[in-house]
Amino acid sequence: MDENMKNLTSMDDEEIEQAKAEAKKAQDLFTLKFRKPFTYESVEYDELQFDFESLTGNDSLQIEAEINRTGQQVAVPAFSGEFIVRMAARACTAPIGHDAMRLMSMRDWHRLRARARNFLMASEL
Repeated sequence: MDENMKNLTSMDDEEIEQAKAEAKKAQDLFTLKFRKPFTYESVEYDELQFDFESLTGNDSLQIEAEINRTGQQVAVPAFSGEFIVRMAARACTAPIGHDAMRLMSMRDWHRLRARARNFLMASEL
C-alpha cells in the first residue's frame, strides 16, 4: 500500500468531517483575482476572498443603519451600490474596509458587485 493510501485509511471520522467542512468552506468563498495587483494602505493584493455565507441578518441591519446615518436610504439592497460595497467589505476575509473596495479598478469592482448581487438575489428566492 502506498503512503497516500495509508494516510487515507488512517483518517478517523472526525478528521473526515473536518476535511468535508473545509472543502465546503472553500466552495462558499469567492476569490476575486485582480487583473493587476491592487494596493491598499501599502499592502499589495493579487486576490481577495469573500465569504458571503458568513454574513448574518445583523450584518444586513447594521449596513442599513450605517447607510441611513449618511442620509441615504436603501430600498432594495441588491440594487444599492452603497449596500453592496459595505456588504463586500464585511464578507472580505482580509482586514480592509469599504473604502478599499471603492479604490479597486472598475472592472474588478463590477465583477465583485455582480457576485455580491447574485448572492443577494439568490437569497431572496
